[in-house]
Amino acid sequence: MNSASRTVSRFSPGPSCAAHRAGASARKNSAAAARRVHELIEEGVQAGVFRALNGHFAAQVVAVTIDAVQSGVLLERTGLTAGDAFSELGDLLLDGLSSERGAFEPPSAAVRWPRNQV
Repeated sequence: MNSASRTVSRFSPGPSCAAHRAGASARKNSAAAARRVHELIEEGVQAGVFRALNGHFAAQVVAVTIDAVQSGVLLERTGLTAGDAFSELGDLLLDGLSSERGAFEPPSAAVRWPRNQV
């Protein structure tokens, strides 16, 4: 190992780095959630509760959103709390997956966006 490699490896997050472990754990959690969402979507499609769509795509949207909430990026950009963000994600998924035609309702005057966001 040359001196440049030793310097880089000294500052690179290794398996013992707490932040690296926390990030890996969060990714495992979001991947597990995505798998479960995919299973639930498939079950819902088979039961006729959800319309047929690409469940893998929807599951990946959930995983990416979980990662964005956990990193704080989505919370910063929307002004939502983590709980509110996950609630919105649930509403978005369930409304988007619904097999009922005409289930869409336009947003009410009580939209939950922060006032300073457009």
